[in-house]
Amino acid sequence: NDPWTKEHFEWQYFEGPAGHAKIYGIKNHKGKVVSIYSAVPKIFKCKNHEIIGRHIQDVMTHPDYRGRGFLHYLASLAVDDIKKKKKIGYTFPNQKSEKSFIRNNWDQLCLIPLRVKKLTNKIKQEEIKMTNIKGKFDNSISSIWENSGIKIGVKRDVNFLNWRYDRPGVKYFKFILDSNEGFLILKIFNDKEKSFLHICDL
Repeated sequence: NDPWTKEHFEWQYFEGPAGHAKIYGIKNHKGKVVSIYSAVPKIFKCKNHEIIGRHIQDVMTHPDYRGRGFLHYLASLAVDDIKKKKKIGYTFPNQKSEKSFIRNNWDQLCLIPLRVKKLTNKIKQEEIKMTNIKGKFDNSISSIWENSGIKIGVKRDVNFLNWRYDRPGVKYFKFILDSNEGFLILKIFNDKEKSFLHICDL
């Protein structure tokens, strides 16, 4: 009983600018999928080179079938494919999945820092012109990534950004900063009595 809609599933796995995802799975004797391991392609920049990176995400097994080594087996298939095609694989594991990656000999590149900013009236104001973008970004946004000086990461050009922030059922707030010097993408999470502003991309 996956909570995703058909539109979300297709967006996630089949509409990305780098091509279709590879989804490895195991069915039970009744033909029901009980374990999946997905590798979503992203165009990855490493200094002056662009390569396809496989982002491992949505790694899961139905609770009734856990403890049988299904994910370990599917992980070995995915990693073998990545190595054979001389691509790179990467992931951002959560606390539940990270042990699985460690057991399968993945290397830890770095920790992702948590940055928290308490908002008060004493914040120093800086004058930044923010232009609200309705709909799709135009091609000029690609120059922001190209001139960013970032040497490694997922290529954030117009194709990627328009796909990434067109996720079905989610409202994003998109801005161009100053004269095409940067972009900012926000999302609001409502959690009971609190609201959280998530900086998705900056």
